[in-house]
Formats: sequence, structure tokens, C-alpha cells
Amino acid sequence: MFKGAYEALRGVQKELRDADAKLDRGESRLALDAVERASATIRGLGVRDGVGNVFADVESRRCVAHAQMRAFDLALAACEKAFAAVGCGAGAASPEAAKPEDSRETRRSCDDADARARARAHVARAEVHSRDKYPEGALADLHAAEELLAPDARRGSTDAAKALRDVGEKLAAANRAKHEHDNSRDHSKMLDLPENLHELEKERRCEFVKKAYKRAALKWHPDKATEAGKSRAARKMNEMTEARDHVNKRLGCVAPKRDPAEEAHRAAQQQWQQQQRARHFQQFQQRGRRTHFEF
Repeated sequence: MFKGAYEALRGVQKELRDADAKLDRGESRLALDAVERASATIRGLGVRDGVGNVFADVESRRCVAHAQMRAFDLALAACEKAFAAVGCGAGAASPEAAKPEDSRETRRSCDDADARARARAHVARAEVHSRDKYPEGALADLHAAEELLAPDARRGSTDAAKALRDVGEKLAAANRAKHEHDNSRDHSKMLDLPENLHELEKERRCEFVKKAYKRAALKWHPDKATEAGKSRAARKMNEMTEARDHVNKRLGCVAPKRDPAEEAHRAAQQQWQQQQRARHFQQFQQRGRRTHFEF
């Protein structure tokens, strides 16, 4: 019995390594097939579904595979399952669930395993964010993975040290991507506006922007998103709103916002002019004759 379970777990690890190799080659659909085989094997062992580091590893691979296929909502849902699955020992929900009678060494080993599984989930979600052009999210997840791996690496774990180096390389790439993203953002392209928009009359230009934003709002409104995709939809909606405001300002579709101090000065001037007109009109009435005043 135990030998059969051991062989099955070895088969799971083989399938996951196969999935990693396929993901490295961009063969996402074949990687998903390997992930499904690994998941089926785990369930066949009677392991509690959705709980444990091995399930977290499976869902992390599924997350990356969906990201490569640009199915970002499915990818984020898989990543959430990976985080939820991370446990301690035989399916515990968290390291704190370890039994009090466990030795300190056992609890530390359990914590480390949990940290490594969580780090893999963070790295997987960073892949989703990177492909979805959200470098800030990728950086946040990679920094979280770095913090989780660092203690184990300092204790001499070669696997953790290697994973930490990989995370460092991904962090450097994510920082470069953020710099490029911040400096080359095309708001017109974000709204899918025609390239010859500037050739149209102002009224038609502004109407194009209005309709494009409406389409974007229908697509990205958080109420229309799945539970796992709500935060992504909210972020996309904010990006579309920012793009609309930028394009409207550039095309002159909305009056530019005035400085509050300038507005106060303008209001004071108008009030003074009104007072002057009233005073001059009063003088005119008192004199009883028509007089022309320059204002």
C-alpha cells in the first residue's frame, strides 16, 4: 500500500517536472494536460482535495499555463486555489495548525515547506501580472516570494537559494518592465481608438472617445467579473478611466481644470466688476441723464 502511494507521488512529481518543461517551451496546453494527470493521481490517493503543498504546486502550474494562454481570470482563480491549498503536514490549513506535541524541528520543517509552496504561488501570480501588463502587481508578488525564501536560503538550502536567485532575476525583469510600461503607455491604444482620430472634427473625435470608454466600461466593470477577477476588473476599469481622461484632455473634449486660486481670483474680479456696474448705474440714475461708461 505504502509502496503504491510512494510510486504514485513520484509519478506526480514527474508530471509536474514535465509541466515545468512544457511551460518553459510555451507549450501551455500540453502543460495543462500534465497538470490534470498529476491532479487526478493525487485525488486517486484519497488526499483531501484542494489542501496541501502538492495541490498548491499543481495549481501554481495551472496558473502559469492559463496565463500563457492569456486566460487571466482562470489563471488568477488557479493562483487563489494555490494559496488556499498551502497547508502544513497532512492537509492542515496553515502552519499554526501543527499539533503542539510536534517537535520544534518538525514544525520548522513544516513552516519551511509551507513558505516554499507559498513562494511558488507568488511567483506564479507574478507571471500572470507580468503578462497582463501589471508590473506593480508582479513586483509585489516577487518581493513576497523573496521574503519567504530568504530564511530557508540563509539556513543553507540549495533549492531555496536557487529559487531565490530565480526570483531576483524576475525582479530585475519586472523593474525593467515597469519602467517601460510607465514611459510608453499609449492611452489611445488602451481605448482601441482609431489611429486617424486627430483627422476628424472635434465633435466626432469626442464622440469616438465616449463610445470607446462605454465599451471598455461594459467589458471591465467589476460587477460583471468572476470572483477571482474582480480586483483585476477594478484595476482595468481605473486604467480605462485614466486613459479616457488623458485622451479627452489632449483632444480638448473637456474644459481643462482650473487652478482653485485662479478661480477665486476670477470670481473676485467678476464681483468687483458687478459692483462697479451697480455704482455707475446708480450715479446715472441720480444725474437723470444718459451717460456712457467704459468697463
